[in-house]
Amino acid sequence: MNKDFFIVYIFLLLQFFTFWGWGIFLTNLLHIRVKNKLKLRNLILLILNGVFTIILVLNIIYLVQPIRFNISLLIMIFGLGVLFIDLLRNKNTYKVMVRSFNLYLLFFLIPLVSWLILRAMLRPTLGDDGLYHFNKVMWINTYHIIPGLGNIHGRLAFNQTFFIYVAYLNFYPKLNFGRVLANNIFAILAILTYIDLLYLSYKKYKRYKALFYAALVILPMFIYT
Repeated sequence: MNKDFFIVYIFLLLQFFTFWGWGIFLTNLLHIRVKNKLKLRNLILLILNGVFTIILVLNIIYLVQPIRFNISLLIMIFGLGVLFIDLLRNKNTYKVMVRSFNLYLLFFLIPLVSWLILRAMLRPTLGDDGLYHFNKVMWINTYHIIPGLGNIHGRLAFNQTFFIYVAYLNFYPKLNFGRVLANNIFAILAILTYIDLLYLSYKKYKRYKALFYAALVILPMFIYT
């Protein structure tokens, strides 16, 4: 286990805090009140809102500017700053929420996240990664979007929002761990959503009996995926 593993682990945590901060920024902007920001379901939604808000901002920036280290750093500082200010403003509320947070979840997540990171750091096996995925991400890190470029050759038109998200996580040219982080962030959120669904349906079994058994049925498929 080399130093890259620990760098990725710390950076993954920082990104979750960054997305959380951007999610808080969006809810404040839209005047949406979230009572318990540490409740698992609410936390997942805040982080997802943060991810999609950042992607929207990145798409606008990419029209005139490549997604390089300075852009990524500013976005991360903004998200962490919003989260820090929110913590200061509502520190008493957060103290109460921390006391009610299920610490057993952390004991489950730490080894799981470690395994996901180690798996993601293996040599890529998908053919399309070498064909155009990594090349497109490198282009986003190096040049801004050029309207009409795809008219020259179809291969130059490959693009999707996910690549911009990966390019942001690269913090190019300093780290370049975007491919390790990008899918893992969504995988962790998907696992947490599943845990929350299973817990809710078990806790309120009489009301959500069908949901509980549905969650159990999809478990093997979820693990395989």
